[in-house]
Amino acid sequence: MCVASTDLCEINTCTSSGCLKTRTECKPFLDCYTATCNSKTGECDYTPLNCDDGVPCTIDTCENNVCQHTAVVCDDKSACTTDSCVAGSCSTQTITCDDGIACTIDSCDAKLGCVHTPSDDVCKSADPCVMSKCNVTMKGCVNSNVTCASTGKHCLASRCINYQGCVNETKSCSSNSSAVCSFISCKEDQKSCVEELLVCGAAIDTTVLVGSILGTAAIAGIICALVVVVFGVGGGTAFAYYQGGIGGGSAVTANNPIYKEDTSSGTNPLHQG
Repeated sequence: MCVASTDLCEINTCTSSGCLKTRTECKPFLDCYTATCNSKTGECDYTPLNCDDGVPCTIDTCENNVCQHTAVVCDDKSACTTDSCVAGSCSTQTITCDDGIACTIDSCDAKLGCVHTPSDDVCKSADPCVMSKCNVTMKGCVNSNVTCASTGKHCLASRCINYQGCVNETKSCSSNSSAVCSFISCKEDQKSCVEELLVCGAAIDTTVLVGSILGTAAIAGIICALVVVVFGVGGGTAFAYYQGGIGGGSAVTANNPIYKEDTSSGTNPLHQG
């Protein structure tokens, strides 16, 4: 005779050879479950498979009775942050977009990430003759000289004066001539420097000679007479030079532009002496 066991999962069967002890077999009816017989009740207990790997930043699952451990993905969909999992929670850090170039404006676009925009305003020079631009390749501001716009005229040139800007200037002319009664100026109609001899007694355009200060007048006789006084051309006085026909035979008191009545017996250096 077989004695019943206190373990209700244990089954005693009497055979010809004696008592045969067997245990109740429990099989899980779902994947990822374990099944064991409860010795107190004799019933099968079903318990989910424990897949916890102890890592807080993984998602633990079971598939086909096999545990799966998938890393937690932290992504806020912004290119301006770095995302990570810390102690089971997602952490977000803003990235730094400084490119180290002083003339770029650094910003961040959520889709594009860091954006570095060159700014010429940062490079602006106090000198209007200096053009300064931001060059990313050179990693800073690069200066170049300003080229002034052409005046379109041969005798009027444009140049840039430091801290002043572009100015237009009349082209200067130089002469190799030793002639005393001559002057040289730039002629726009001829697009070149032209040297002219002053014809004593003839009318000349003083707007070219003295920059429109005196206006147009018949003063060639004055100039040549002064030359006689200063340089002693031909000897004698300027008045004698003028009266001798260079002035065109003009009456002394009426047409001689340098004559002045001398009431003190010849103290005027341009008076006959």
